[in-house]
Amino acid sequence: MDSKFILNEEDIGAASTQDAAQTRDEELITTPLIERCWKLYTNCRTATAIGVIQGPSGTGKSSALRVIMSRHAQHEFPGSIHRIKCSKACGPSSGVRAILLDLGIGGAVTSTRAGAGLHYLLALAVREIKQRKVSALLLDDADYYETDTVVGIVALFDQLREAKCPVTLIMTGVLNEDRWIGQVPAAATRTLHVEHSDVMDIAMTAGVLKQMGESFQKLVGSQRKDADARAALRLIHKETGGVFRRIRYFADLANAQAGEGLTLETVEAILEQM
Repeated sequence: MDSKFILNEEDIGAASTQDAAQTRDEELITTPLIERCWKLYTNCRTATAIGVIQGPSGTGKSSALRVIMSRHAQHEFPGSIHRIKCSKACGPSSGVRAILLDLGIGGAVTSTRAGAGLHYLLALAVREIKQRKVSALLLDDADYYETDTVVGIVALFDQLREAKCPVTLIMTGVLNEDRWIGQVPAAATRTLHVEHSDVMDIAMTAGVLKQMGESFQKLVGSQRKDADARAALRLIHKETGGVFRRIRYFADLANAQAGEGLTLETVEAILEQM
């Protein structure tokens, strides 16, 4: 069964409203990565486990999380889902505090209880997550968190299970998972599976480009008979490095400038702008 996901530049900050707008407005593109990440998410829901998506910057981790949010709604899964854009933090309470901020528990709590310990914040987070019927938390760039911050997140995960309101927890990161989540024994034993995102080979790049507009459909469709089309595709792959984000950026420029006519010369000119 074909499935689709949203190709977007990585955004800054946790913004569920922006995610929803991107879901409505962006082109839907098929890629194997989202299938693996979606299966990871559904398996983690079933097993009440932690999932990890690990890979280089720009390979589609954040976009996969946005699509998980979209599909969660499309499948009418119970409860709400939240994506938190992580930033550098240390201390066991920092990650829990970030989740509370994303849920809208802001200044009234965090400023007056800035020195609040992990025990207080865990109790508050469990109460708020239960009341708001949150069923999933997606932590983007979670490897920005120090080991003790991951400890606090896992403590929240455990307390929610004990309170019989478990959440699905998915984390993404550039670092190898052994460098961060592997340092936390509680996290390692609760991690169901690690999905790896990576750069795309030329065939996968062509498959993604083919869905980005009529001009790309013509280019990919003519590559077997047209040496210039083959050369253009090889050049696109070489200059983008098969990196998801750069392929999308190139496609945006091409669709804006080349219209329906995409030749080797126009490809070279557009790549020079990147």
